[in-house]
Amino acid sequence: MHYIWLGGKQIPKQLTDCMKTCHDKHPTWKHVVWTEENMPNPFFFRDEWRIDRNHARRSDLLRLQVLYNYGGVDLDTDIECIKPIDDLVSSHRLVLGTECSHISGDATPFPEKWWNGVSNKCDQGHINNAVIASSMRNPIIKKIMDMAKDNYKDNKIDTTGNPIDYVANLAGPPLYNQIRGELNKNKSVKLYPNTYFYPLHYSNRLKMKDWTIPTDATKLDETTHLIH
Repeated sequence: MHYIWLGGKQIPKQLTDCMKTCHDKHPTWKHVVWTEENMPNPFFFRDEWRIDRNHARRSDLLRLQVLYNYGGVDLDTDIECIKPIDDLVSSHRLVLGTECSHISGDATPFPEKWWNGVSNKCDQGHINNAVIASSMRNPIIKKIMDMAKDNYKDNKIDTTGNPIDYVANLAGPPLYNQIRGELNKNKSVKLYPNTYFYPLHYSNRLKMKDWTIPTDATKLDETTHLIH
C-alpha cells in the first residue's frame, strides 16, 4: 500500500490517523510512504520533476511511477479505511473508483438516505485517482504516463510551483477520464461506483480540523470500504 508525502513537513495528525486506519485494516500488507528521499527507480519523469515544483502535480507523477514499477494500491493520505479492500482488488489488474461530478438534493455531510446504495443523485460522472490498485507494469498505467509526458510538453507549468493550468490537468484525474471508454471495455479493469471509495461529494467534505477519525460506520452504506 503506497502513500505519497512531499515537501518535508510533518504529516498532520488527521492524516496519520487516516493512514493508521488503513494499516489496521490491512495488517499483513507492506505500507510505504514515498517522499523525495526514497524515490522509485527507474523514474521516467525526471525532466518534469526538475522543472515542476508543485507538490500536487508531483504526487500525480509519483503515484503513476510507483504503481508501474511495483504494483499495489496507492492511496491519498486523506483516505480513511473502513473495511479491508483485499476482495475488491484481488481479481482485477486495475481498480479505480467513480465519484459524483455533481449531486442534487440534500447537501449535508451525512444525508440520511444518500448513503443507501448507489444514489440516484450521483451521476458517477468522474473517475478520481485518490485510490488506484494496479498490477506491476500495467499497460494502461504506462499509457497514462505517456499522456502526462505529452501534457508537459505544452509547458503549462510555472517552475515556482504555481499552477498555470488547473493543477490536476497534467497528470491527474482528467487523464483517466479521457480514456474512460477504453477502461469500460477492458475486462481486467474494475470501476467501482462512488459508495465504495468516494461516498462524500467534495462539496460535503468537512475541513480537516473538524474530522473525527474513525468515522461512525453506522452512517455509511454497507458497500463503503474507503472514504476520501
